[in-house]
Order: sequence, then structure tokens, then C-alpha cells
Amino acid sequence: APWEYLISVPVARANEPLMERPLYFVGHTHVPAVFARNAAGRWTGLVCRGESLTFTFPPGGAAFVNPGSVGGPRDRLGASYGLYDDATGHATLFRLPA
Repeated sequence: APWEYLISVPVARANEPLMERPLYFVGHTHVPAVFARNAAGRWTGLVCRGESLTFTFPPGGAAFVNPGSVGGPRDRLGASYGLYDDATGHATLFRLPA
């Protein structure tokens, strides 16, 4: 559905048929998280609750990466942002102290 919140593995899995490329950066939930599928088709979800979370894009897989929000975090754990290195396939989500 348009404007659907991507907040869980089932929602990520349901949106996979709409993916035109293997990696998307998404927002709107204001919560830093990664939802990824490996080459075998297994989806997992990771939420950044600590100081940082590093995710390596799986070869042959797919992923939705949400860096969270600097101006309006919704989970009361502090502002967050992300960096992506396309040479290594690493996405790191960072938290700032609340």
C-alpha cells in the first residue's frame, strides 16, 4: 500500500515483489532499522538500539535500510543517522545520546 510503514519483516517481505533494485533506503518511521533478505530467501530485521549497528549487504540478497531520524526520533532512544559505503556494502546506523 502507498505510504505503508516498513516496520517489520512481514511488511518487508510483502514489499519484495515491488523492488526494482536490491537495496533501498527508506524513512518515515523515524526508527533506525534494517530489513534484509539473504540469497536463500530468508528475511531478518535489525533495529539499532545501541550506539551503532553495522550491516553488510548480503550478496544476492535484498535490503531496506532506514537511518532513522535526527530531528524527530520516535522511539525515545535518541537521534540517529546512517552512512553507507557502496564499495564494501556496509551500512552503519549511529545513535546520538538522548
